[in-house]
Amino acid sequence: MWLRRLMLALLCSHAMGLSGCATANETKGKAPTAELHEQACTGGAADGCYDLGVMYATGEGVGKDAARAAALYDQACTGGEALFGCHNLGSLYDHGEGVPKDSVQAKRYFGKACDMGRTESCQYR
Repeated sequence: MWLRRLMLALLCSHAMGLSGCATANETKGKAPTAELHEQACTGGAADGCYDLGVMYATGEGVGKDAARAAALYDQACTGGEALFGCHNLGSLYDHGEGVPKDSVQAKRYFGKACDMGRTESCQYR
């Protein structure tokens, strides 16, 4: 978690300059905003894409949007966050949320997550 916060802080300082970033005291105990996750995702941080996907899937801090969540999980999955991004994308395909229901695609993404070490995904292959 500390590494993620450091990365978000570095992305923020690079993108907006230090004056545009919240201080550690201002953000202590608060979840990062969608904007920070968006910056991280755009900057190539797959876990930022995954976290933003969770926000869109649950509607936490943003409007609930399963299609946007699926696109973000796909970015996370292909960008290196295979354990959770691929698993969650497989789940969306399995249930037809934000993407067409497709058991072949679901098994493909569950399999990728399983291959990367997410044992919970292996049962859905």
